[in-house]
Amino acid sequence: MRTKFVCRSLTLLFPMLLCAAPAQHTMTAKLDYDFKRFHACKEKDKDKDKHPCIAQFNIYDLLSRGKPVKLFSIPAPDGAKKRVKSITGDSGPVTLDSGTHTFGATAQLADGKESDPWLCTVSAVVGPGSRVDLNIPTQ
Repeated sequence: MRTKFVCRSLTLLFPMLLCAAPAQHTMTAKLDYDFKRFHACKEKDKDKDKHPCIAQFNIYDLLSRGKPVKLFSIPAPDGAKKRVKSITGDSGPVTLDSGTHTFGATAQLADGKESDPWLCTVSAVVGPGSRVDLNIPTQ
């Protein structure tokens, strides 16, 4: 009798566990950026650059865990000094719950300072085990 109870309980819980469990996803993010104010770092001079320069863009999941969670980074185009369109990067496997997410992008300087991730955001629906493609609007 006890075995039947345990089996029935697991049978009832198993579908709920499948729906609630986070899954591995890969992501692609694409953004445009104007490097007129802060140029992109030159790879060979990144440590010697006397002026602030953009080293990379960071992609965050903004709401799923109560605070921004960094998912992956995209290197800035080496030495860019003007507007660059379609800066694209791919993540490795990232763990995300299914449902609607708000993602944000930051520009990170070589010294580690970052812009506010809430300035460039996009919402996307994440399906179970699906690939996530983001087209992030920038200012």
